[in-house]
Amino acid sequence: MSSAIEPIRAEVMAQPEGERLDYALALLELYLAPAPAFYTAAADLGLDLRASDVRVIYALERELGKCVTAERLIAARCIDRPFDEWETPDRVSRSLTRIKREIARIGLPLQIECLREVGYRMTAPAGWSLLRQATGRVAA
Repeated sequence: MSSAIEPIRAEVMAQPEGERLDYALALLELYLAPAPAFYTAAADLGLDLRASDVRVIYALERELGKCVTAERLIAARCIDRPFDEWETPDRVSRSLTRIKREIARIGLPLQIECLREVGYRMTAPAGWSLLRQATGRVAA
């Protein structure tokens, strides 16, 4: 098995035995590319980001207020590549720098914080979502 998948495998195996399958399926769902509407919403809001960066926002928004490990964000960024081409955690950090800069540039009410040696957490006002923001149903 590829070494790039080992941290994710370890994350799944760390779950209680009866919950591993559901946890693995939830991870898979998280890593799948967001619906085209999510990419369109990001573009409509003026976010000038790569598709892989938008998948990071998607992964963080899906777990809004919770810690998302660097391994999960690597998977979100690289799901469209073979495992042996997946990136390292420093690429996630650079991606988040770009994302934060874009969020600030267009004034989205999002905060992304690094939880040292644990992962990252995105917070937003109650009820906020990128899709609702893009369609004008949630004020910034």
